[in-house]
Amino acid sequence: MIKQAILLAGGDGKRLRPFTHYTSKHLLPIYDKPMIFYPLKNLSLLGVERVFLVIKKVHRNQWEALFSSIDVGLEIVFVEQNNPEGIPHAIIICEEFLGDQPFYLGLGDNILLSSGLINRFKKAVTNNPNDAVIATYSVHNPEEFGVAVTDESGKLQKVVEKPSEGLSDQAVVGLYAFGANAVLLAKDLKKSSRGEYEIADLINLFIDNGNCKILVCDTATDYWLDTGTIDGMNSASSFIRELHLRGRKVIGSFE
Repeated sequence: MIKQAILLAGGDGKRLRPFTHYTSKHLLPIYDKPMIFYPLKNLSLLGVERVFLVIKKVHRNQWEALFSSIDVGLEIVFVEQNNPEGIPHAIIICEEFLGDQPFYLGLGDNILLSSGLINRFKKAVTNNPNDAVIATYSVHNPEEFGVAVTDESGKLQKVVEKPSEGLSDQAVVGLYAFGANAVLLAKDLKKSSRGEYEIADLINLFIDNGNCKILVCDTATDYWLDTGTIDGMNSASSFIRELHLRGRKVIGSFE
């Protein structure tokens, strides 16, 4: 069982200004909890015990204040990344903590909700220490995301970042499992035209090696909420509020 995870909570949050001029977007509220609690709770449900929280140094005092006041039952290790250069870069700067063990990786502004998704994701993780698992969700605007392309049998072929043509509607969402060799593979990547190391390129290396599985989030109770914009935050807050009012009060809770 994988016991460690990277959770990304850095970045500039340009789409959420002016709020991100003075705080991390991941500390902003989604209904009645900080945004970060939702992906953090999913990692806890996956069996993670130690989380490497990638943050900006300027926000460190705020993060320490949060986790010193609320016990989330996890070991939180702060990893500072002051020049975000893509998800693979975050993996590289966590190298000294990861050792030679596989790990989960979550995005701090993605919320995944489902009655059984976490168990399905955990079951998709193999005993091969070099395997990776990605999750996808059908979207109407795939050109805004990295998408997974499969063949007619559903076998994963490649991941394409922000495709300009209708290759696939399956957006790769913010929960991954990576094999122990992810750091070495990430170090071999080249920056894209955006000046970042792309997560799609890393995933494609796993695919090329025959070491990547796909979990399609396609049941009636699967929900993926991207909270990286004002509209996304408002929609997620309203949706989670409705679920709370109907008795599902455990969402994102560490109490």
